[in-house]
Amino acid sequence: MMNEEKLQKIVDIFASYNVDIKTNDYQITSINGDNVLLDTKSYMPNQLIELIGKILSQQVIKKAWGFFD
Repeated sequence: MMNEEKLQKIVDIFASYNVDIKTNDYQITSINGDNVLLDTKSYMPNQLIELIGKILSQQVIKKAWGFFD
């Protein structure tokens, strides 16, 4: 299960790819400026990484179609 050390490591890894993730305790509150509310205690690390990847994919799709222009 997730702990603070694992969550911080995931945040740091995504930061190395210029992905800005904001947290509050065990919750992710923002990904690249988009508000989200993810209780990371509910995920295994690999599941959380995949979910963040899906959110990033949706951000790219929305931007490609001009929803954030």
